[in-house]
Amino acid sequence: MNKFHLLFLLSLPVSVFAQSYPVVHITPDAQNIARLKEINRDIWTPFSEAYAAGDPEKYLALHTPDFIRASGGDHAEVKELAAYRDNVIRSFRWSKDNNYRVAIAFSFFERASSEQLASERGVYRYTSIKPDGSQQHFYGKFHVFHRKVDGIWKIAVDYDSNEDGAIGVADFEAGLPPHRFGCVAEAIALDDSLGYARNHACETLPLSQAIRQYAEAIQKIDFTGCPQAFTSGFQHHAAAWLSLLPVTDQYPDLRGEMHALFEQLKSGKYAEQFKLLELTIWSTWKEIEEVLK
Repeated sequence: MNKFHLLFLLSLPVSVFAQSYPVVHITPDAQNIARLKEINRDIWTPFSEAYAAGDPEKYLALHTPDFIRASGGDHAEVKELAAYRDNVIRSFRWSKDNNYRVAIAFSFFERASSEQLASERGVYRYTSIKPDGSQQHFYGKFHVFHRKVDGIWKIAVDYDSNEDGAIGVADFEAGLPPHRFGCVAEAIALDDSLGYARNHACETLPLSQAIRQYAEAIQKIDFTGCPQAFTSGFQHHAAAWLSLLPVTDQYPDLRGEMHALFEQLKSGKYAEQFKLLELTIWSTWKEIEEVLK
């Protein structure tokens, strides 16, 4: 996303026609979202900070030693890290010597990860701030690949292009900023966190209280922008959990991890009633999973 020399940047045409990515695709898996948060921490936050501070070494440290840099369009080229380093240092130095400041921001349309690798696509906005405070924005499409090195995410491959000036503000605004992962993904990740808390809350709280806290929390999730079937599935899921209360209320002193307590209830006085209610919980979760397919 570094666009070589600032003078070259100022010569790029800019279009406001949105034509790039009509749909956001971010895997709505809690583990993927956890990894994307790590990537934000290790790459995108320091990336923006390095540009704002004019610190080329901080920026270059975000890349793997075998980093590949590729640019598309009329100035298509491919560089290894050493050649790219020279280019970056020259660009940052030019900005400093001429009292220009730089800001860079990102919007995403596709983010996927495994334990050690990640792929992300989106649009960047490069802002050139002149000494008098006036600004110019430049946009480009990017596709980056990351690798986890000694527990830290690094950029392994970086491709970008302004598509001959066809990428503009509408493309940028159509994506999601780094801290947003889409309604479905965010809801799944939040439920994963709430579910973990629920499973362990009943080690110190009555089982009914832990269930009620969980159900009330998922009812408060912001489902704005989510498919209606997904929202309905969560509403049904919350109701199914609350339907357990007539049984769990009978065991106010029961303590332990939730799965262990459920196994006890399946052989207790209200076993048959409880088993049917538990089946309803999993059937409502299947409603949610259908939307994720």
